[in-house]
Amino acid sequence: MLDEYKPMMDALNDAGSQLVELIDGPAVAAVSNVMTKDNEKYQTVSDIVQKRSDKIQMQRRKSVEVCRRFLYMTSI
Repeated sequence: MLDEYKPMMDALNDAGSQLVELIDGPAVAAVSNVMTKDNEKYQTVSDIVQKRSDKIQMQRRKSVEVCRRFLYMTSI
């Protein structure tokens, strides 16, 4: 679902990793912490979107099945 944003996250992770190699001290932990939190947020949003998408698909299948049953029952 969030496939269009994945390249941006990958680019941010690459840039962050390169930055960590160039800096030292407390800044390393700060950058790493920001990267970890951003990746966790992205994954959380991705999981929520996927669950909602799955739920909608399931509801659509149920709706189609109900319509099919109705049409079958009314055609008898």
